[in-house]
Amino acid sequence: MTTHTPGPWAGPYRHADGQDCILSPSETASDAVVAWLDRWTGPHADEQAANARLIAAAPDLLAALKRATALLARYPDHTDAWRDCRAAIARATGEA
Repeated sequence: MTTHTPGPWAGPYRHADGQDCILSPSETASDAVVAWLDRWTGPHADEQAANARLIAAAPDLLAALKRATALLARYPDHTDAWRDCRAAIARATGEA
């Protein structure tokens, strides 16, 4: 399994070629694109922008889930929340 580009990710940005993308500022300029996005036009432009923000936040969300899982493991009353966090982590990392 291939690992994802480490965060942080940011965007959306307009690439030099005019295409919108998500960038990893920690990478060199030539390797900075994490994801290419469709043009944001028409009645779904707001939804497309929201999806782009969610994609850009993915590394931060994964890190937060991992921290939450470690914390929830200490509290047996929250096993459902712990299980949900573990399932989300597995989906994000390709373990599921």
